[in-house]
Amino acid sequence: PDVKIAKKIFSLMLTGKCTDRPLAFEAAKVVNENEPSFGISKFLAVRAASDGNISTAMEFYNQSLGLTDENIKKAEIHMGMARLESNQGNKVAARSSARKSLAFDPSNKEAYSLIGNLYMGSFEDCKQGEKKTHDYAIFIAAHKMYRLAGDSDGMSKAKALFPSIEDIFNDEYAEGDTYQVGCWI
Repeated sequence: PDVKIAKKIFSLMLTGKCTDRPLAFEAAKVVNENEPSFGISKFLAVRAASDGNISTAMEFYNQSLGLTDENIKKAEIHMGMARLESNQGNKVAARSSARKSLAFDPSNKEAYSLIGNLYMGSFEDCKQGEKKTHDYAIFIAAHKMYRLAGDSDGMSKAKALFPSIEDIFNDEYAEGDTYQVGCWI
């Protein structure tokens, strides 16, 4: 519990590249309780997330947001939150965090890719089974996100799942018509 000892332990563990050990996390917590900083709280968030402690990770992510005024750092934190929420299957929260990341760093291509991945993984959740054009329009939304990310592999995968011209015609649409995907998208 002595902050001086905790700082020394954490410093040595950083130098020795053994921050994956429980002692590094415990030492960092002591330092953070006494002298919170962006770097330490981000470290604690990442470690808690890798250990599967989601609520603790989110606490430290939120704390780290309050410890910086730098947009790039805030974008990093929101992306960490987005990845964590995505891994938990919370697609709406993950997209929200990714969008917050983009608000702080519009050039963050990873955020667009993550949103594209969320959309691609939502077909089963969102399909209605009535019109193929409606169900497969989700892949057009995913393609748009991948395009914004510059993710050619993602664009190819999404494009391969677009509704065909025949499907569009059979569902009484014309090529180029707009359609609101719905669901959570």
